[in-house]
Amino acid sequence: DPNGNGYLSLAEVDLGVKMTLQSFLKDAGAGEAVWRRFRPSFIRAFNDAKDAAAAASSLSDDYVTKGEFRLLLSYLGYYATWFEVFAMVDGCSDGTTATDDRRISREEWEEGIEKVVAAGLSWAPYVALRSATSASFDEMDSNGGGYVLLIEFCAWLKAAEVEAATPAGLALAAGDEQLAAPPAAPAPKPAAKEAKPISTISPAGTAQALSELTTFLRAFAFAAPSEAVRREEAWRLWDPNGNGYLSLAEVDLGVKMTLQSFLKDAGAGEAVWRRFRPSFIRAFNDAKDAAAAASSLSDDYVTKGEFRLLLSYLGYYATWFEVFAMVDGCSDGTTATDDRRISREEWEEGIEKVVAAGLSWAPYVALRSATSASFDEMDSNGGGYVLLIEFCAWLKAAEVEAATPAGLALAAGGDATR
Repeated sequence: DPNGNGYLSLAEVDLGVKMTLQSFLKDAGAGEAVWRRFRPSFIRAFNDAKDAAAAASSLSDDYVTKGEFRLLLSYLGYYATWFEVFAMVDGCSDGTTATDDRRISREEWEEGIEKVVAAGLSWAPYVALRSATSASFDEMDSNGGGYVLLIEFCAWLKAAEVEAATPAGLALAAGDEQLAAPPAAPAPKPAAKEAKPISTISPAGTAQALSELTTFLRAFAFAAPSEAVRREEAWRLWDPNGNGYLSLAEVDLGVKMTLQSFLKDAGAGEAVWRRFRPSFIRAFNDAKDAAAAASSLSDDYVTKGEFRLLLSYLGYYATWFEVFAMVDGCSDGTTATDDRRISREEWEEGIEKVVAAGLSWAPYVALRSATSASFDEMDSNGGGYVLLIEFCAWLKAAEVEAATPAGLALAAGGDATR
């Protein structure tokens, strides 16, 4: 549950399964292979689990809640096994092959009955499989279409387990009264969480903070043009549903996973991710508009052609956020005095530190030449405060105007995204 909202979407479950397999096997490629094999079954497990508990809100019936999570894990096992049997019959071949069409004809069923029963008596010990016959086809083909789809096959298996009150059947029939724990109440909205003081974040501009910034920048060094192979691997991991588009949530989770993998420590990776998280949306919004729109979705998501720029932007915006946090609240880092905006007084007090940063760890044009007058340049709406979006826009404009390497990247269009 990367955004901590208390709900799991199908995309989050899909990625969670993949990460669990890769972690369990300690091999990203092997984990992905197992994940890909059983992936068609995940939606069946998800749809069954998300309706298990009584709805606690309007979202509960569309997502898996924490109270349904244990059941989801059990269901993943049931439905993966059922899918394996289905795939064995589909196409009259073992496993998923070119002859499969994700449906079982009567002829395929007749040819496969013996293998189905054998599976039921060994590695797939479910009631309906052990007693499968020719007549079972009509029991499964609920709409009389002449084919059995995976959803019908699973419904047939589930009904037999529930009727026989097997351990699987009891779990599959579970309602909210049978869950190990009651459904969790909806968590506070992410925006509210962001406003809380984060006492574990080290002060901005300190040695510890700069060490974390250096870690962040190194973790995304594969933005370099020469790192095409690593980017391809990262893209496949960040785009779990393979649709060619990255949402903000997928980017957020991708950043977290990359940091945890880079540091080989889930806790340390999460700490760095949390520190710079407010900057990710700025990098995302800048990257998703870089290439010419190829479809109606292109301007709302980051495409593969924009991925390298996104990785570069993550570094720029993380650094800019670190400077912003150093000034916000007249304090080092993110503290209870921060309000995600810089007042004129805060700016005046922080100018010296801003210039020092620009001359060292944050080498950007506008920072090196920052003055009191810079506040009015940033405060584009004249509201008396500078927001992070305004601070970043001011920095970006100076880089683009000076045609620095960062400026050229930030000004890039579709022809420069590869």
